[in-house]
Amino acid sequence: MKKLALITTGLLLIFNSCQEPREKTFEKLAKEYTAKCPVTIGEGIRIDSMIYNPKTNTNSNYYTLSGRIDSPDSIQKKKQYMKDSMIDAVRNSLDLKEYKDFKTTIEYIYFSESTKKELFRVSIDANMYK
Repeated sequence: MKKLALITTGLLLIFNSCQEPREKTFEKLAKEYTAKCPVTIGEGIRIDSMIYNPKTNTNSNYYTLSGRIDSPDSIQKKKQYMKDSMIDAVRNSLDLKEYKDFKTTIEYIYFSESTKKELFRVSIDANMYK
């Protein structure tokens, strides 16, 4: 019986040590996603890359806005609405469950295609989506 317990414990340790840490998984997923970018996700909205930073446990999504929606004034006026919408989207997203379980900060950064300047940034931490 003791041998069975030792074997079972040993197997569990081996299997657990073979699993990739969550941070490495997130980094790998971000690199794989970025390799498929840029991707147009709507009129005037393109995702350019995704980066996971294990030091800060932050998953950053970089977008470029173009055309009619590439407007600093318009973004400024809608900033709070956009932030609230993004928080709700993260809160209700099943796709982000693993990130949320790990209390990852989800960050969205939008740049202007015409000026190349940052237009808007929102960081959604675990306190905001629980």
